[in-house]
Amino acid sequence: MLTEASLAQQQVLDRATSLSLNESSIEDALDQISSNTGVFFSYNANLIQDNQRFTLQLQNKPLKEVLAQLLIGTGVGFKVVNDQVVLFKSKEPLPKPLYTVTGYVQDKYTYEPVVGVNVFIAGTLMGSSTNFDGIFKIENVAAGMFELAASHISYHIAISKVEIGKDSLEAKVDFNLDPKVNQLKELKVVSLKYKEWEKYYNIFKQEFLGSTRNASKCDILNPEVLDFTFNSFKRSIEVKAYKPLIIINTALGYELDYYLQYFEIGNGNTRSTGISNFKELEPKNEREERRWAKNRLKSYQGSLTHFLRSLIKSNHEAEGYEIFSVERLPESEDVKAAEVDISGILANSKNGNEKQIRFNNYLKIVYTKENESSSYVDNQIKQAMGIDPYVKDYYNAVNRGASLGKQTSYMKLNFPVATINTRGFFNESLAVATFGYWSWERVAEYLPIEYEP
Repeated sequence: MLTEASLAQQQVLDRATSLSLNESSIEDALDQISSNTGVFFSYNANLIQDNQRFTLQLQNKPLKEVLAQLLIGTGVGFKVVNDQVVLFKSKEPLPKPLYTVTGYVQDKYTYEPVVGVNVFIAGTLMGSSTNFDGIFKIENVAAGMFELAASHISYHIAISKVEIGKDSLEAKVDFNLDPKVNQLKELKVVSLKYKEWEKYYNIFKQEFLGSTRNASKCDILNPEVLDFTFNSFKRSIEVKAYKPLIIINTALGYELDYYLQYFEIGNGNTRSTGISNFKELEPKNEREERRWAKNRLKSYQGSLTHFLRSLIKSNHEAEGYEIFSVERLPESEDVKAAEVDISGILANSKNGNEKQIRFNNYLKIVYTKENESSSYVDNQIKQAMGIDPYVKDYYNAVNRGASLGKQTSYMKLNFPVATINTRGFFNESLAVATFGYWSWERVAEYLPIEYEP
């Protein structure tokens, strides 16, 4: 039963207010709230850094929700004392608010609801299915920019970019699905001879999954959905998939439904785009569970996601990263590298704790806490010798004792500026191109967005 004092505190925090901030200081934000609610604030002037700015748009929300969103990532808590709201340095980080994504899925032409559509947030473990009314609901979603996908066997996949947590605790996204006209695709006869198809499939599998140790623990359960075309003019292999690829990764303990959007191999390069939906496998025993945890940590450390999260947290040096600028990629000889001052390439974004990154030429990123794997070095030697990377038992004379250097990757922006979100991903699709170690690690090393070491 609520006491009289706690009831009074609850009434203060339940007062509705609106907030409109654009690169505003904490003082401006609290003055606006006071003006709207009549609530006064008490806090130490040094509690929040002077240079921290807030961008937030909320309409007619309870004061407790407004304050929770305003103070995300600041380490500041709040409580009501004698009708005033007191801000204080929280010993424990404030829990981040979670959101709900709902929506309606219908046929593009008949406007009828579509039942059993798999709706998921790309790159995550989160998803749902539409009910008999075509309605879906995904709960406990963290704030951020996501790709929301709707997939059904009888329809083309639909993808919508959505920013969750911007205006309210619930985001609504509707889909109009385009039906697949020619269902005979499901029963198509493969025009390639089996040996030719098998050759192309082996090449695709290596380029798609990678050649790391984890790749050998991955299985594509439905390779028959793949279609290969050899483009004689471009000397390239183009790959299409008529259904999502189902991949079992027993090294990391995940099942992936991978929706291949574009895949081409040619001139020593692989270009691909796609989205994935993760499911966790059930471990057979505690030993397997520990093995998965160990492998996941190893895949995460030194990854692009790990690096981007270290930039967001301003601790990239402590995490083991050295950053340099180079004018071009090294080929037959080393390229002069200049150490990068991180403040020169990173800036605060308008949206909370996100960062914007801007640089010319290439970044060279060295992860000093792990050496390159011997498989990666072998791959580099093969390329340097001009050996076909898809031929097994490719060489015996090469010295296997080549020294292993620190994991080194290169990154180039595809846009003048890109935004790094707090989850360690870019808001913009295809924001960067990666080379070196990161480009060698493929789908077999993928982790869901939610993964935290």
